Amino acid sequence: MITIIGTLVPVLLSLITLAYWLGGKFASIDERFARIDERFERIDERFKSIDKRFEEIKTYVDLRINRLAEASRAYQEFFIEYLSVKGLLRPSEASMLKGEIERFTRLSTLSLGGLLGRLPMSMVTGLRLGSCTYTLLSWLGGL
Repeated sequence: MITIIGTLVPVLLSLITLAYWLGGKFASIDERFARIDERFERIDERFKSIDKRFEEIKTYVDLRINRLAEASRAYQEFFIEYLSVKGLLRPSEASMLKGEIERFTRLSTLSLGGLLGRLPMSMVTGLRLGSCTYTLLSWLGGL
């Protein structure tokens, strides 16, 4: 019996010591993961602020582009009306040119996402950047 106890006590002490040591290691690993989680949370917050800033810049640029397009459209319409008053263009020609200016202005101020969202699905599936078909161009002309 003493032999069994003599053998069992060192084994149990070794197991207890090993369990205590492993517990300490797991605690330090958990602490490291907690620090890593905190870092990722800070990085996520930075990305959110960067995304917000990009949205603000996009809104600002869109506004400026729309203002520029509107100014260009107004100038072109004025010039067409001037030519019409001087008798160089017939009223029907002036009306047609103003319509084309309006379509071109709308097309030039659409974002790529907005443009693709307005395309029929049959055109979007076959669309490759850098290539426009006659069908696509004619559809865009009707916007």
